[in-house]
Amino acid sequence: GREAWDNPRHVTWRFFGNRLHLWDKFTGNHRFENKDLTVLSNLNTGEGRAWQDSVEITDPDELAKSITSAKGAWINDAYWLLMPYKLKDSGVTLKYVGAQDDPAGAACDVLQMTFQEVGRTPDNKYHVLVDQETQLVSHWMYWKNFNDDESRDLGPWTDWQKHGDILIAHGHGKRGHTDIGVFDELPES
Repeated sequence: GREAWDNPRHVTWRFFGNRLHLWDKFTGNHRFENKDLTVLSNLNTGEGRAWQDSVEITDPDELAKSITSAKGAWINDAYWLLMPYKLKDSGVTLKYVGAQDDPAGAACDVLQMTFQEVGRTPDNKYHVLVDQETQLVSHWMYWKNFNDDESRDLGPWTDWQKHGDILIAHGHGKRGHTDIGVFDELPES
C-alpha cells in the first residue's frame, strides 16, 4: 500500500539494463549514469554537477543541458518502473473506463490516467490495465495527445518481484529493468 511505498528512501535501477538511476525520494538527490555521462543533481532544485568521460563539465550551458537530460531520463524511466506508485501523484487524474481483457486474456479493470498542469507532456493519456485477480498492473497503452484516436501499445508489466515491502515489475515484454534495489539507507557516497 501507500505506506509501503512512502517509507523506503532510495530506489535504484537500470532502465532496460542501460541507464543507471539512484534516487533519494526524500531529498530529490539523483545519480544518473549513461555510457560516459555521470550527473549528480537534485530533481527538485535543478542544481548539480556532471562529468563527461570522467572530466567535470564546467561550461554553464553544457552543465544545464546535462542536468536537464538526466531529469528527463528520470521522468521517463521512473514511469516505466514505478507508474503504479505514481497513480495518485498531484496533478494525476484517474477515471475508471470499464473492464476488458488484456492481450494475455486476463480480465482487467481499465483506469484512464491524464494530467493537469504537471509533467513535461501534460497532453498524454494512458490506459492502465489492472488484473482483476492479482490486482497488479498487467498492461498499458499510451496516447500522445488526449484526443488522439490511435493509441500506442506500451506492453505488459510482468515478473513482479518484492523489493523491501513493495512489488516492482521487472519485465516489459522483450525488455526488462535490471539492478533494481529499494533501500531505507545508503552511504552518502
